[in-house]
Amino acid sequence: MYKELVNEKYPNAERLLGELYMSKKDYGKAEEWLLKESEKLFSHSEDNVKRIEEKRARLLRLLAKVYEMKEDYGKAENNLLKAKELAHKELALTSLAKLYEKQGKYSQALKINEELEELKKIEKQKN
Repeated sequence: MYKELVNEKYPNAERLLGELYMSKKDYGKAEEWLLKESEKLFSHSEDNVKRIEEKRARLLRLLAKVYEMKEDYGKAENNLLKAKELAHKELALTSLAKLYEKQGKYSQALKINEELEELKKIEKQKN
């Protein structure tokens, strides 16, 4: 029944369950469901690569949030760095800067904020 629900009715069930467990502060279960969604997305091959990359980046940011709440800052940082390379670079950089500040790594946070400012300048020039 689970597979039927996931595949047909609720293709984002793993992510939604992960977010539900995050809200309930059950970070172990949140990690479990988000990793299931991650495996599904990373093994999935679609023509619309950009959309898949955006989903992957969002998922990696959610996993980073879970790891941050579990105080596993190394895994949180790794997920944000991966997300930065995929899509929504600005969101990943903002989260990464906050993570560094929370850890007291102010010089790294400053570098990330500078990179963020450069990104914003480039975006303004494009528009």
